[in-house]
Amino acid sequence: MGRLIFWLLVLGMIAGAYFIYTQDPDPANARAAVNGTFASLHSRLTQAIADAQSATDDAMEPVADMGTESRADDGGEDMGHEPDEQVVVETPRPAPGDAGDEQGPDQYRAWISEARTTHPYPESEERMHEVMMCESGGKATAVNSAGPYSGLFQYSPDTWNADWNTYRDEDILDPRAQIFATALAWSNGMQGHWGCYNRTH
Repeated sequence: MGRLIFWLLVLGMIAGAYFIYTQDPDPANARAAVNGTFASLHSRLTQAIADAQSATDDAMEPVADMGTESRADDGGEDMGHEPDEQVVVETPRPAPGDAGDEQGPDQYRAWISEARTTHPYPESEERMHEVMMCESGGKATAVNSAGPYSGLFQYSPDTWNADWNTYRDEDILDPRAQIFATALAWSNGMQGHWGCYNRTH
């Protein structure tokens, strides 16, 4: 639109200059008239361009606002990950019937010791603790959406609800149930189900 106005004004200036020259062939008078015409047209052109720019800015402003809202609704930049990458977040719901992560590392160690007595396995209690920390950072409510995998030892729902797990009636985020279920799994030789098992010693 601004370009069209520009060329129309240029053509108008040329036509005006030609008209003035044909009416008064005296070069001095024609030059003065042309200069006056050019000054007037330049002023109009500047104003027209400013008006067009203002109209364009006004039209673009709602689009910019809508784009911001869209990004906010979408939750921002996407944080994608490879399937085997450990991406753990906290779920807002605590495990029912317990204080979740508030029970802390001392309680977890006590349960690991008790679980190893109930379901003996060849590895040390420290090894199980290391796997737990590798899998979830010791957060009972940790959830990796890639599985999804949940809890201290990052169980998938299918594994948790399988027949081997006599603790499957407990909530998957229950830290005590996860510790005892893992001891049971290790006593049955299922250590290979945890990727962190091979990363710890």
